[in-house]
Amino acid sequence: MTRASDEREAGAMQESTRAVHESPRLIGAGRHLAPPGRDFPRHQHGCWEVVYYVSGRAACPIGEETYDATPGTVLVTPPSTPHAERTRSGDTNQFLQIDAATDWAVPTVCFDDGIGSIARVVDALVREFARPGSDTARLVALLLAELEIHLRRAAASSRPTTSERIV
Repeated sequence: MTRASDEREAGAMQESTRAVHESPRLIGAGRHLAPPGRDFPRHQHGCWEVVYYVSGRAACPIGEETYDATPGTVLVTPPSTPHAERTRSGDTNQFLQIDAATDWAVPTVCFDDGIGSIARVVDALVREFARPGSDTARLVALLLAELEIHLRRAAASSRPTTSERIV
């Protein structure tokens, strides 16, 4: 090998290693059921949190903004950002805790499409985290990449009206 090819190979390996460390990684997942009046107090995490609202209504302060969450709402909280949940009617959500770069380019709030694309991916990630198998790491990596695409697409689409979200 020549010095130039050695340098190209070393550069390619560094780039590959950087990509692996920058790829989102699932570190927690689950389902949260909140009866009416049971609020989740202000707190923060050292990772990203993605919350998909399955049912009910909640007011969710994230940093200085408060978002209304209804079925199909997705809220994404950056690391070290104070957030809470004030349930209005009781709610059910699924949450993901993700280790990703601090500049992970995803929206703070978006809404699932009419066929539940984001719900399907979040549900699959929660299941894989609860019952890992021999190929879980590969499947989770693929699902996280798909989730990132759906979140960006949802943010780029127009916000549905209240009646569209209820239906």
